[in-house]
Amino acid sequence: MSNNIFLTGDIGAGKSTIIERIVKNSGLDIGGFLVEMKGKKNNWNSFFLLPASYFKDKNLDKFKNSLKSSEDDIIAKKGDNFIMINKEVFDNYGLELLSNYREKDIIIMDELGRFELKAKKFQNKVFEILKSEKLVLGVIKKEGNNFLNKAREILNDEIFLVTRENREEIYKMVKDRFTELRGINYD
Repeated sequence: MSNNIFLTGDIGAGKSTIIERIVKNSGLDIGGFLVEMKGKKNNWNSFFLLPASYFKDKNLDKFKNSLKSSEDDIIAKKGDNFIMINKEVFDNYGLELLSNYREKDIIIMDELGRFELKAKKFQNKVFEILKSEKLVLGVIKKEGNNFLNKAREILNDEIFLVTRENREEIYKMVKDRFTELRGINYD
């Protein structure tokens, strides 16, 4: 049995909310990353990386709303008729967020997608962690590309499909799996 638990689904299905509910009051030392967006779902202006430890911050929503992200953590930015992707953020800051994974109780990867397609150092670290014994909770975009396909091969199709209709059921399944893996009650 793998220590990787991944979620997939459409935007707004509740994937990140499930992760937040699992780790927020867990008492676990969290490592990894989360991807945040500035702007609205279909009218975004930038995406950036945050340490996954922000899932435990009781004021995360307030923090996200007030965040003035720097160019150092912007992974994608919309311009006039183009999208600029900064692979260096993944290969530097993203790698930094994953580098101490052995020291953490759990690694969060929210989310693996298309922006990191050219970030080979980051991809290799993701694959290394997914192949390790480390407990990993993550989100993988519901699409295909070379990076995501290789990650799915490692995950052996152990991916929960989250929909608005089943998200509470999936939350309970993931919570039960975590309890089984770590003997921790997450309530």
